Amino acid sequence: MRQGEFWELNFGKVLVVSSDPHNDHPLNAPVVVPVVRGYGRPAGAAVALSEADPVSGVVLSTLVAAVERPQDGRALGMITGASMHRVMAEIGELFAY
Repeated sequence: MRQGEFWELNFGKVLVVSSDPHNDHPLNAPVVVPVVRGYGRPAGAAVALSEADPVSGVVLSTLVAAVERPQDGRALGMITGASMHRVMAEIGELFAY
């Protein structure tokens, strides 16, 4: 799993937000945020994906979770740089002090 990849897992679509060095370590669990459709108007903690992204919908940036490496999941493509920047800006707000 690489930072910026969309994945289809057994519980839905996610975006990998943890760094590649973190993801490369065999003991670390990749950190993801869910991607949903039909959320309505994005506000605050929801980041709308652009038409250029391979997955449509909204990233729920406050629902950050670590997941086991998927055995049966599949990669769906990479997020655009502009969308990833917006997602990471929202996630950074969660950890600011």
